[in-house]
Amino acid sequence: MTEVSSNQAELDRLIGRAEQHRVALGLTHSQFASRYAQFVGSHKSWEFRLLARKWDELKPETWLPKMRRFSLALDGTAQDKEILASLPIVKHAEYLYQVLQSRTNDRRCAMLIGMHGTGKTMALRHVSRDQKSAPVFLSANETWKDSRMRIATALAQGVNASVSGSASQTFQNSLEVLKGTPLTILIDEAHEGGVLLMKLVKTIINETGARVMLSIYPTAWTRLLNGANDAYAEAQQLLRRTLRPVKNDWTCGIQDKDLEAWGRAMGLPGLKVAAAPILGRIRKHGNFSLLDDAYERSRLLADDRDEELTAGLLCDQVNELCGVNREGER
Repeated sequence: MTEVSSNQAELDRLIGRAEQHRVALGLTHSQFASRYAQFVGSHKSWEFRLLARKWDELKPETWLPKMRRFSLALDGTAQDKEILASLPIVKHAEYLYQVLQSRTNDRRCAMLIGMHGTGKTMALRHVSRDQKSAPVFLSANETWKDSRMRIATALAQGVNASVSGSASQTFQNSLEVLKGTPLTILIDEAHEGGVLLMKLVKTIINETGARVMLSIYPTAWTRLLNGANDAYAEAQQLLRRTLRPVKNDWTCGIQDKDLEAWGRAMGLPGLKVAAAPILGRIRKHGNFSLLDDAYERSRLLADDRDEELTAGLLCDQVNELCGVNREGER
């Protein structure tokens, strides 16, 4: 069987799976397309292209990724799993997680560094969902800032330790749990916890067999490296317990390899080349979050125009979202 006929057979099967779901829900074609537009496009694309099997109008590189994700979603699997697994920052987070599991010395802290929108949160969440060992996922926020009680309470709730009226006792309760059951703890937005969180993580590693992975902004990482007061000097002891080298690929935003992986997963294999001239703009205005917004706009626009979604169209929408039109760019 040739690759073309193999792709067509797979797409035919996936379309049939989607149609079974529509019938089971009792939805009209219009209602079905509205509910699942991210997978099947507009009403016209669903009923008169996909369902009608207009093979001459259905490019496999565009529709197979979408319909595969739809099938995963219908089967109860996270619909973004295929995209996530292909992203470099997610692969790196998975690598760090596996390295931590093998460490028996005190090198049991890993840092995932990147600016906003580079995928730190989705990488940690993907790792937390995808591992059989069920790591503990905690998301820091501004209330954690150097607050021993807030940090200790969140940690205790995460590891199923008792929470008391004393921050010190609550933290100690968590340590006792971790001594008996050395878990892996994933802390997203760790910069929100300030220098105190770094000191407490150091204590967790010193006194238990637990492993910790932190996602952190580059600015907070730089402050930890270069801070000169006593609090930072104590927190800097965490550096000796951190896996080295620390990767700095996402300190300025996403890179060519991220564009390539994301574009391929979204059915836009030419995105790396098309978006190269505006990569700086993508970094400045949100990285992956900007690309996600631009993708939704360009998908709807392509359906409305009865066109295929292309990397060029997506780049046009990136510029529109950033307030730059073609004339202004020239």
